[in-house]
Parts: sequence; structure tokens; C-alpha cells
Amino acid sequence: MNIHDVQTQPADPSLGAMYAHLADIIRRWIDEEGDRSTSIENLAFFRREAPAEPCACLVEPSIVFVVQGAKQLLIGDWSFAYDTKRFLLNSLDVPARSQVLDASPDRPCLGLVLKLDLRVMAEIIAQGGLPPPRDPAGGGSTALGTMTPALLEPFCRLLALLDEPASIGILAPLIAR
Repeated sequence: MNIHDVQTQPADPSLGAMYAHLADIIRRWIDEEGDRSTSIENLAFFRREAPAEPCACLVEPSIVFVVQGAKQLLIGDWSFAYDTKRFLLNSLDVPARSQVLDASPDRPCLGLVLKLDLRVMAEIIAQGGLPPPRDPAGGGSTALGTMTPALLEPFCRLLALLDEPASIGILAPLIAR
């Protein structure tokens, strides 16, 4: 079994400010435990207020960021813990179990899920001349990545569009791409 340590404080100080900003935005849109879609296509928020035992789920191709707290995805014998230092990337529909590791009513686990459009991803890969993918741990379709300010910044811009609904139709697809 592959277990990743959970660290809830971001490594880069600039990430801390970005996460605080994103947590404020997410709190404005989801004020109780659960999941909530947004007016931006394929973008949803989640809020959990207590650690929980693993529950069954189907994970779609997506990128998942935790901006506060920590979660874990269990696929077979593999465990993918993610928090403010690591994000979860999934490229196929995968049956799994999801678990909240760090959350409380005063400091809930907050995050976002952006479902990936596989046609757009294939186009980006073809245009970008990217090297062939490395074999991820376990050879599966799920991987963890290290969060950086450069990766998180477009998500800050994307979430800022929620306050500019007239701009969502034009700018959200460009930012998501």
C-alpha cells in the first residue's frame, strides 16, 4: 500500500495567501456541508465539517484541490492523500472510496473539483509536444501533483469570475484551458 503523509500547511508562503483567498470564496458559495455546483461549467465546490470514514464514489476525470483540510482517495490497495501541498489528478472514471482526514466545524475541509474535458486535454497534449506520460505509482489513472503558485493562480482567476457572471461564458473556458 502506498500511503502519502498529510501536511495541511502549504510549503510556499504565497500559496497560503492564495488558499486563504480561495477558502473565502468557497465559503461564500457553500455555507453548509456538502457539494455545490457553480455557474462555471464543470466546476464544483465541496465542504466537509468532520473527518469521515471512506465512502464509495465514482471519480471522473478531474483535478481536485483542497484549500483547507485534507482528504484521501482510496483505489484498491492505493491511497492518495491530498491537502494544500498536493492536488489529485484523475484521468479516467474510477470507482473509489473518498475519505475526509482533516476537518472541523470551525475549520472545514474546503475544496474544488474541476472536471476535465478529455477532448480539450488531448488537443493540448497534441499541440504542446509533451513527452509521453510517466508510469504513475500503481500504473493507474490517478496521481498526486505538487501545488505551486503558478498552478493555483489560474484557479484564483477562475473563481473570481463567480462575481462577474457576464464574463463567465467567454473567460471561464479560456482560463480552464
